[in-house]
Parts: sequence; C-alpha cells; structure tokens
Amino acid sequence: MLGSMFERSRRVGFAIVSKDDLTLRLADPRTSAALPMPDGRDPEPGGWNRLVIEVDDIASLVAALKKEGTTFRN
Repeated sequence: MLGSMFERSRRVGFAIVSKDDLTLRLADPRTSAALPMPDGRDPEPGGWNRLVIEVDDIASLVAALKKEGTTFRN
C-alpha cells in the first residue's frame, strides 16, 4: 500500500508522500533545508520545520497574515 502513496524523486534526500488530499514533502539534511537562514543562523533540531502551502496568491496571503501579527523567519 505504501508504494502507491510514495512518489519517487530524483533529488537526493527528498521524498513526497501523498494520501488523499495530504501531501508531505520530506527532506533530509543533504537538501536546502540545511541552508542557513538569511540572518546566518544554522538549522538546529526542534523548530526548524518548513511547510509548503499551495495557494493562488502568496503575496496577498502573506500580507493578510502579517496584518494579523504573523511573523516570518525569511
């Protein structure tokens, strides 16, 4: 069953797992997830999760979230 949910990727250390409306993009430290933040901080365990949210208009969503008080690391 897992085979039908797993989409292979050519990228090293990266996989996409999907079931119904949920898609998880998984990356290990060999991917861009290991790159430093713009302020120079290096990723560390706990709190360095990255989310991919597919939206039609990212600029409008970011503006609305900032207006509500959401902060972004980059």
